[in-house]
Amino acid sequence: MFTVVEKPAHSALSSLDLQSEEVNDAIVDQAKTIMANRFQPGRHIQSPSDAKDFLRIELGDSDIEVMGMLVLSNANNVLGIETLATGTIDRCTVYPKEIARTLLLKYPRANALCLFHNHPSGSIEPSDADQRFTQLVIEVCNLLDVRVLDHFIITSRDVFSFAEEGLI
Repeated sequence: MFTVVEKPAHSALSSLDLQSEEVNDAIVDQAKTIMANRFQPGRHIQSPSDAKDFLRIELGDSDIEVMGMLVLSNANNVLGIETLATGTIDRCTVYPKEIARTLLLKYPRANALCLFHNHPSGSIEPSDADQRFTQLVIEVCNLLDVRVLDHFIITSRDVFSFAEEGLI
């Protein structure tokens, strides 16, 4: 048996064709704006899932690899978001000394950071190189008294968290 459900007469979306690519693009753009506002300098990060949602919206559909870091204060307030490098479809070169340089020159009050990069291939699993790089950055940041809270790998469908998987 089927139940007929009527649309509310005053729905904000009732006059929109939700299958329209133009409408879908507008909705995605609005979601990006909302999420970007949550990550403005000075805003408090409520949870890792907030960061994951923001990063998936920003990088999930990128066709080149992008690596960056979310820089945080002691109270987990956003100090900034830095793109460290853009690469090719399957690699991106970042040197830990450049992370240290950015922290020292641009964010001297940084207390923590979250690394992130995307996998355009759609593979959510961290490579051996991803794991080695993360450990190296942790060692460098320890010397600067900056904690690496997480390293996120982003695809269009999911976000892998090193911290959630016990790799940090």
